[in-house]
Amino acid sequence: MTIVVLLLLGPLLSGLVLSPHPTLAASPNFILINTDDLDTDSLRFMPNVESLLIGAGASFTDFIVAAPDCCPSRVSLLRGQYVHNHGILRGSHQFGEHKFRSQGLENSTIATWLGQAGYRTALIGKYLNGYQEDPTHVPPGWTEWDATFSNQYFDYQINENGKLVHYGSAPEDYQTDVLSQKSVSFIQSSATAGKRFFLYLTPSAPHGPATPAPRHASLFAEKTAPRTASFNEEDVSDKPGYIRAASSMTQSDIDTIDERYRNRLRSLQAVDEMVAEIVTTLQDTGTLSNTYIFFTSDNGYLLGQHRLTDKGVPYEEAIKVPLVVRGPGIAAGRSIDELSSNIDLAPTIADLAGASIPRFVSGRSLVPLLQGSQPGTWRKATISQFYREGNAKSGDLSIEAVSGSPSFLALRTGNRSYVEYVTGERELYDLANDPQQLQNLASDSDYAAEVDRFHAWLDAFRACSGKDCQSVENRAPN
Repeated sequence: MTIVVLLLLGPLLSGLVLSPHPTLAASPNFILINTDDLDTDSLRFMPNVESLLIGAGASFTDFIVAAPDCCPSRVSLLRGQYVHNHGILRGSHQFGEHKFRSQGLENSTIATWLGQAGYRTALIGKYLNGYQEDPTHVPPGWTEWDATFSNQYFDYQINENGKLVHYGSAPEDYQTDVLSQKSVSFIQSSATAGKRFFLYLTPSAPHGPATPAPRHASLFAEKTAPRTASFNEEDVSDKPGYIRAASSMTQSDIDTIDERYRNRLRSLQAVDEMVAEIVTTLQDTGTLSNTYIFFTSDNGYLLGQHRLTDKGVPYEEAIKVPLVVRGPGIAAGRSIDELSSNIDLAPTIADLAGASIPRFVSGRSLVPLLQGSQPGTWRKATISQFYREGNAKSGDLSIEAVSGSPSFLALRTGNRSYVEYVTGERELYDLANDPQQLQNLASDSDYAAEVDRFHAWLDAFRACSGKDCQSVENRAPN
């Protein structure tokens, strides 16, 4: 069985803490499928994911990304750190892959940790934004490296272990299908060699332009984006300035969103077929029963909610994503409600593999939850961070507001969402009674004490690093 894990492995020879190895399977394999900009609702249009992963594994219902933005979220996945600790704020030259490499962060990721534990490792698909600036570079820790550096589904290049290979516009060059074939080959070669393996598989779908495979181009012709209560929100007077500045959507705007939604669904069909092909390959190679498959996304995406078509905002559609885990010892069809984060993926995989976990990691192992046990202490809150490029200073929110969503720090508990923007604006939502986030309570005097408590909690998060962040997660300051 398979677990799809979003982590890079990195070797730090000093400052390592040995995992207690509470494994669900001896010497397991791992597959981590990390989609790009996937909204949770679209899973219901992926029948293989539903039957082979959701129906055969466990689904996390409250899985929050450390950043609703591709590059910082992917770094958090690879290293198990919050954004303010790893410092990769955005995906540009200043903040993205170049900084990740120049600061030596690529030397300790889930890939290097597993490599030291004897695993064959592969990245197949998207790495980090900005990677195209040195497209033949292969980071440490990876046995097999097949990295794309654009979201083009046709006419693109792949760095195949240091050599650039061009793929054209023929149907067989469709990027998702090429990545699927490479994944199958890696699994087969690892099984033939009798080696444990970790596959980090990162297709572009459904990221724009969300070009479908030709065989799927006519599907979902009648589908429209979900018309939730927050779709084209009527009254935004209580929202921050960037939302108030967004005009109510016209019918033309809505038609554009609906077509984008249809193409996103179409592009996901090849990913769904990829999942089936991988499970079949695991069965054929005799490795399915000892493989964990994790399926998730780097961030979510708004499709007309609060008048936006975007990510990089603190609303549920952007920060909350699917996480499904299938593997040995995991009960089929389970739902796990505990608050979790993509900073947990790397330490979870390392824990299951018996690999060492560096001290800088803030994420915690999800193994107890996957085992079905109730942890004695579990987090009460997590954070999601976003930095608006242009004025951002590394590591803090003390920047001037610019157009679009300003930089923010969002606190997420089981039933509350609290946000502080660099502009001084705040938002507070009661998710139990207002899951669509329609009524901002931050200025309501009845919630003043709660706002003060959450403000102090965010201050504690800003100051934490490493495992100390877990203590901050566990309880609010007095």
